[in-house]
Amino acid sequence: MKNLKYIFYLLTIGLITSSCSDYLDVNDNPNAVSDPPIDGLLATVTYNTGYNTSNLGSLSAYWVQYLAGVNQATPIDIYEFINTNGTWNGLYLTLADNYEMMMLAEQNGATHHQAIGKVIEAYSLLFISDYWNGGPYEEALDGSTSQPVWETGERLYAIASQNLDDALALFNQDPTIVVNSDSDLIYFGDTDQWVKAIYALKARMALHTGDLSSISNFVNQSFSSNAEDMQMDSFQVRNPWAQTAINNDNLLLGGFISAQYIDAMNGTTYSTFDPRLPFITDETQFADYRGTVNGEGRVGDGISDEECYLELDNFYSSTNSPIFLFTYAELKFIEAEALLTSNPGAAYTAYLDGITANMDKIGVPGPDQTAYLASPDVAVGVAGFGIDEIMKEKYKALFLSPETWNDARRYDYNYEDFSLPTGALLPGYIQLAPTPNVELTTNGENASDHELTDNVWWD
Repeated sequence: MKNLKYIFYLLTIGLITSSCSDYLDVNDNPNAVSDPPIDGLLATVTYNTGYNTSNLGSLSAYWVQYLAGVNQATPIDIYEFINTNGTWNGLYLTLADNYEMMMLAEQNGATHHQAIGKVIEAYSLLFISDYWNGGPYEEALDGSTSQPVWETGERLYAIASQNLDDALALFNQDPTIVVNSDSDLIYFGDTDQWVKAIYALKARMALHTGDLSSISNFVNQSFSSNAEDMQMDSFQVRNPWAQTAINNDNLLLGGFISAQYIDAMNGTTYSTFDPRLPFITDETQFADYRGTVNGEGRVGDGISDEECYLELDNFYSSTNSPIFLFTYAELKFIEAEALLTSNPGAAYTAYLDGITANMDKIGVPGPDQTAYLASPDVAVGVAGFGIDEIMKEKYKALFLSPETWNDARRYDYNYEDFSLPTGALLPGYIQLAPTPNVELTTNGENASDHELTDNVWWD
């Protein structure tokens, strides 16, 4: 665990900008401190951006059927209206700290701190747009009102795009104050890596909006290996998914893996067993892998290993497992999709590279990788290759990532054998996250009144 003095500082003091206090007081603003140091703010926003990513993934993991509720008709499983305040507040409190950091950075010539702030803001705004079709921005951050206007999702994307361009320009300037490697909990002061992350985010945005022609240029300026992944692995105690695993051991049940995901990996949906599965979960008492059907709840008592769930010895849920914000594997799948029509051969290579990158990251042995890549489910050849193969493998590789929900909606949830949860309350798959209760009760005139079946703006 790295940089714990900064993490302890940010968790116990609760840095937040005073200029946003009116809006954020409504949204459970923690105690503010005046004149926080810029490196403390940088530690805060990079740390909390990782946690926000995990929180977003905790919501959408049930909607893309990575996870399933442990009880029958669990609300998040069956598309019941749930309170998303926690995830929403986490994003906006991070944006507030980030706003304060960028103002201090601008005043003190800390151009690289300011650039990182621009990237963090863009990253956060994109998910607010993707999950809720919009949200407050300028009026929420400048403190002008406690009831800020909601910007459209398209407007937030435009702001994010400009932020990424501004960040590139700022990284090209010589800063008066250099980024402290101990305070940047994502790239540890390596500004070259932040630049590559900018191009990765540009590629993701272009994929969402259908601007496929721009993607190759972005990919070429972005990550070239797993070593450059955008991730956060500095924890005061443990990875939040590890906490889920510990809670399971204490009969606070959660983290049960959906039958949809297990069947996609264990040779049920496809003919080939995926060698990544033993790194993601453990076998049941029956010496096989069994998932929980969304909406139906667990079949056993939750402690007899009758189904698969997250455990502390797994890749994504061990104590020090990273939270992945953007991986090289995801980038390769984006490249594959972008080139599918214009250059099928290059697209096929990128698809195979994405699988290999994820297997390398997880630690799958070489012979198992080779066998899987040669299997008939994967080695379909350029002539037999299409969007279904890309989306199948991307779904597998981005386990617990909030980005998968964007993929699912773009793909119309068309995964093999994918079906609505048992007892679903909607006629079709969920398309938008519920508007947070705090916005409905305190900012109702401005908050989105969307339905859960309304399409996200770019779809």
